[in-house]
Amino acid sequence: MGAFARQDVEVFSKGGREGLKDLTGTTLIPAVFDKLGWSDGKFQIFGDIIGYKEGSKWGLVSLKNKLITPPTYYSLSILDSSYLLAAIKGKFSNHLFNGLINLQGKVVLSCNYFDILPLPSHFIVSQYDKGSVRQGLLTADFDQLMPIVYQQIRAVNETIFAGQIDAGRWHLAADTGTRLASAIDGYELVPEGVLVTASGKVGIRSIDDLSELHPTTFKMYQPGQGLTSFPKWEVMTLSTDSVFAFEGDSLGHQANFFITHVNGNQEVLIAGKKLYGQQSVVLKQATDGYLIAQDLLTRSWQLNTTSGRLVIGRQDSIAFDGMYFFCKDKEGWQVYNRFGRKLSPKRFEEVKPSVSYHVPVARNNSWSLIDFQGKMISPFRYDGVLGGQGNKIIVDYLGSIGVINTFGDWVLAPKYTNVLLTDELMIASINTSHNIYLAKGGFVRTVVAETLNPQDKLIAYKTNSGWGMMSLTGALVGDPIYDSVFVVGDFYVGKGAGYVSLFNEQGKQIASAAEGIETIAEGGEGLYRIVKNQRVGYLDSGARLIIANRYDNGGVYAEERIPIKIGGKWGYVDILERIVIQPQFDSAGSFENGVAIVSKDGSFGMIDTDGQVLLETKYRVISHEQGGAYIFSLDGILWGATDQSGSISLAPNYLEIIETSNKLLIVNRDGKWGILSAEGYTKVPFGYDEIIQLDDYLLLKTLPN
Repeated sequence: MGAFARQDVEVFSKGGREGLKDLTGTTLIPAVFDKLGWSDGKFQIFGDIIGYKEGSKWGLVSLKNKLITPPTYYSLSILDSSYLLAAIKGKFSNHLFNGLINLQGKVVLSCNYFDILPLPSHFIVSQYDKGSVRQGLLTADFDQLMPIVYQQIRAVNETIFAGQIDAGRWHLAADTGTRLASAIDGYELVPEGVLVTASGKVGIRSIDDLSELHPTTFKMYQPGQGLTSFPKWEVMTLSTDSVFAFEGDSLGHQANFFITHVNGNQEVLIAGKKLYGQQSVVLKQATDGYLIAQDLLTRSWQLNTTSGRLVIGRQDSIAFDGMYFFCKDKEGWQVYNRFGRKLSPKRFEEVKPSVSYHVPVARNNSWSLIDFQGKMISPFRYDGVLGGQGNKIIVDYLGSIGVINTFGDWVLAPKYTNVLLTDELMIASINTSHNIYLAKGGFVRTVVAETLNPQDKLIAYKTNSGWGMMSLTGALVGDPIYDSVFVVGDFYVGKGAGYVSLFNEQGKQIASAAEGIETIAEGGEGLYRIVKNQRVGYLDSGARLIIANRYDNGGVYAEERIPIKIGGKWGYVDILERIVIQPQFDSAGSFENGVAIVSKDGSFGMIDTDGQVLLETKYRVISHEQGGAYIFSLDGILWGATDQSGSISLAPNYLEIIETSNKLLIVNRDGKWGILSAEGYTKVPFGYDEIIQLDDYLLLKTLPN
């Protein structure tokens, strides 16, 4: 570019006007201008020309007193050694628009720009649009290299430039005209080239023309060490058929898709393909073929199908309650059904999760409900919607609680302080007085209680005397005299100090405190394990004593055998209380598929239902896995496996053995993992750093070298 010229001149004034003479006093430009110099107040000769001001505008004059331009510009200043920055006013506003003039006074770049910033061999130009300034990039010949769409433009080096499209995302362009097709999250100059980051992954581009030196698939870059890869994963079915492979830190599975994590970023994979492409998202919820995700850069929410179709986008918030989607933008909330259809053209100030298939909605702090078609069941008149059950909805109306049906009609008038709904009952309370109604209609009774608590199979209530209970149909079962009440199998149980009373569902007491039963628990296959006089026995569902309470301890009845402890040793009895396996063990587990784990002198073994030894009691640990295998170890370090007959399929030579749900064995040998069949045949060779079962898939991980 050009250079600044002579400075051996000075400005002189005459009659309030300015002129120019050289140092010998010779007049070069007579004193006929309002001002000589530049609009920024500086004085410097630009080649053989200088700026002059007439009125409020500026023009150019040569040192030979020849007008180069009329007074056209509202500002005129030196940009660099080759160009002047000139500005004119817009036709319809007072905004100044800038252009460039060369050493000869010729306009080389029209006055169309909000600003022009010089780089060594390029120009950053900007335009003002709708309250924001956008930048673009021109070459030294004023050809467009990057369009005027960016929040800012930076020089990466002399030939590579970055344009920011939104917070944290960039486009890269090279002086050669090459431009990266996709946006990136960041860039950095490294000795090998330009390090680029996108969706949690890094790669390297040429420092000259942005050509790909290393693809953007790596985990990290370390100075002096270069790029490090992600772990490699292979996804298999439980039959060890390969599904797809990918690279990432970890993998999760939901429904028909996988969620991977790459340096903290989530990727959603369906059939091995990324659902969101280059978009960085966090998956918030997945349900019934839909995915709710938040864009990490824009912070906006979107709803997609698992096939990738965008249903709703650019929302401030999206939620799903199992029936409806709730979407919020700046104007309020909208409701969509589970098929993505909008239910109401109008927005609401507030929404709540649906009750009784209806959505509570509010405007002006008053509530109503809309049905599955978007129709309101009443005007906005409730103070709140508090819950529902079946076709009944609890509402707060003028400070009192009542119940309406799904047509908006009153079922219980609003005069209560609280209402609880179950499938069978409506419990309407005024302080400590609780009116109980059948859900289908009809008054049952009034109960006065400090606390009333519907549970899984009973309604517990507390008075000054203690806890009592009712069935879920409202039948009184036990008086309020107990420390606690609960259900065990077919029994309603009231527990006092050192005893339990048993009731059936109809409220008939079938075992009183006088029976002396201290505790009760489910004992397997319709039996109940009780402790009476500190001895263990078993009741049937009618509270009849099937196994006398004569034992030190007892386990769970299974496969016609009950583990019992007597005389300090464990054995087994049948349902007729006949000893079928003599008490001889230090511990005895319940039978499963004809096998039980027993121990003697701190070592474990396996027996069948006749007491025959399947595996000697010499092992430090035996664990029963989810399939049919038993995993055992002599020393707690090396492990082997048997089938359920006790036949050893794997000798104890492995660091770890995990059985899958289809009876394959995931095995660690010498620090590497492989997969064997239950019979010990190799299904997947050893060589993986980790293998896990995730739902119906096997995930095989290989760490980078």
